[in-house]
Amino acid sequence: FSTAASTVNTLWDGSNYAVERISRTSFELTNPRLSIHLMLQPELLIEFMKQHGSTSMASGIWARTLVCAANPHFGNRSNISAQTPHLSVFHNKLKSLLDIAKTRAASKQPRRVLHWVQEALAIWQQFANNTELHMSPNMGLHECRAFLAKAPENMARIAAQLQLYIDSDSTAIGITAASAASAIMSYFVEEHHRLFGQNGELSEDTVYAKMLYNTLMKLSQHGQIQSIQRSHLQRNLPNSMRNKKELFNRILELLE
Repeated sequence: FSTAASTVNTLWDGSNYAVERISRTSFELTNPRLSIHLMLQPELLIEFMKQHGSTSMASGIWARTLVCAANPHFGNRSNISAQTPHLSVFHNKLKSLLDIAKTRAASKQPRRVLHWVQEALAIWQQFANNTELHMSPNMGLHECRAFLAKAPENMARIAAQLQLYIDSDSTAIGITAASAASAIMSYFVEEHHRLFGQNGELSEDTVYAKMLYNTLMKLSQHGQIQSIQRSHLQRNLPNSMRNKKELFNRILELLE
């Protein structure tokens, strides 16, 4: 995992990346760009965090990733329609932007650089200053400081993408795109804290507690069986959760 995370981080930063091969010709990716979009069921992500949580957080990959976990609305949706005209417009717009990028790349044109209009720059500066403030040790988001450190750059990237969506011929990021990007990035800051904060849904302690609880419920047939031998419980837990002393303390925490 560490090697893969290092590669993703390098590509995210836009640094040149050398691909070394033994049996084939090696090459270098110059000025790369990387986009990844993953959709996971919560159980899969919880299992991943249990196995690789500490390593993945230390790698810096979550500091660069925008993560959200929307609440399910099954059974509460209304006016469900098979007609999605706006989605078709969105897809067509994205396709046209990708075609422009492919054409520029094929003709070896230099990458476009967008600048800020003065008012939009002020919006970015306000977002960056506010983010810096919340990184302070006495602030509630201090525990998410690695993510906050990348937030202003992520906000700028979102603003540039929105500006090109608004006008593919733009040379500068305007107020509309900057304001929307600030709101979007603020949402992702809140989600990161909700998920990865000290008591977040994907924090190490919470993930451990969820897996322990789910295993206990499974072995007890959802409360039908009143007692479970500790050795039987240990055998049904991942290797990383079988430490006798830690397991005992975690069970006491659940009982509290």
